[in-house]
Amino acid sequence: MIGNDIVDLHLAKIQSNWRRPGYLQKIFTKEEQEKILNSENKNKMVWLFWSMKEAAYKAWQRKNNRPPKFNPLSLECSLRSNSYEKTTGKVIIEEETFYTKSLIKSNLIHSLATGRANEKVIWKSLSSQEDLKNSLVREFSATAGPFLKVPEIKKNRDYIPQFYLNDQTLSYNFSLSHHGNFSGFAMSLNNS
Repeated sequence: MIGNDIVDLHLAKIQSNWRRPGYLQKIFTKEEQEKILNSENKNKMVWLFWSMKEAAYKAWQRKNNRPPKFNPLSLECSLRSNSYEKTTGKVIIEEETFYTKSLIKSNLIHSLATGRANEKVIWKSLSSQEDLKNSLVREFSATAGPFLKVPEIKKNRDYIPQFYLNDQTLSYNFSLSHHGNFSGFAMSLNNS
């Protein structure tokens, strides 16, 4: 299973005051709060953990066919490697582990979560001017093979987007995300 999340750091700074009393305690575990407060760049660490949680939650929700019910405190992040531009880690949800990779730039954080540590994926960040769904469909068609008709993206009863062709669900995992001036997608190269 796969999930991704993208954070426009400029918009997050405007929309969210994570420094207000009680904010960190409602979203992050004690260990995560310590890492945030001891970080050289607290703002980026907040949004790194947030995007890791969101990406892992999307993968978990898809894997378990769960309706939306996001409780960020029930997800526990840890970092395996942390550099200025790329970070790897893992997120635990109800005793399930999801492996994460995050791309960190000056204006965005884009995180990917997978159920297997070495899952092969296509993972892209786009500006808001680029068409997210068309970009994903192009990548999917190039990867999965030529289709006589262009696959559609629709949400199922649990609001999880899926590929459809002639009203039949195609069994490829992908995840869409957007925030502010950025969007992104991740797609597994292994069909489920």
